[in-house]
Amino acid sequence: MDDKKRTEELLLIRYPQGELKLGGRFCYFKQSGLEMLSAPMIEKLTGMKFFIGTFFTGHNHFTFTPMIIGLTADKLEIVLQCNPMFSDEYSGLADTLKGKETGVDFSKLCEECVQMLRKIGSVLTPIDHFKGEYQIWRGDREWRKLKFGSPESIDIDSTPSYSKTGFWQKLKSRFNA
Repeated sequence: MDDKKRTEELLLIRYPQGELKLGGRFCYFKQSGLEMLSAPMIEKLTGMKFFIGTFFTGHNHFTFTPMIIGLTADKLEIVLQCNPMFSDEYSGLADTLKGKETGVDFSKLCEECVQMLRKIGSVLTPIDHFKGEYQIWRGDREWRKLKFGSPESIDIDSTPSYSKTGFWQKLKSRFNA
């Protein structure tokens, strides 16, 4: 069985189909199909093959959301990675990469991860490409900072772009201008 068929089979087993969210679970939207992703560096590090599929979430702003789907080398499991704008909860790819020694050009690996996230709707710009630091945007606002760790060990983390204090000061300055 080829990787695409096996991935779809696992999705149909793990997730209900259609547009009815059951017990808080995502529903796999089979009608959208699976698109194969090419990510040679990440595939080498993880042993996974990657696809993009669509899920029904039941949430207003992300009713149908594309996700990165990774099929493990043994073809027994799948991991999901969603747009960080939607949730940090579904970050299986980030968890899989955590602690891995890169052994490759770190900035190119980070860029490959960023390209994958862009394919599912993330808007990212480099802060420091060589250090693996990127800005995640929400419209025209800096929303979160995404960091990939170091060349020695990947540790993907996102933090708010503004501290609460900084946010309130910025908001206050808008009204006092």
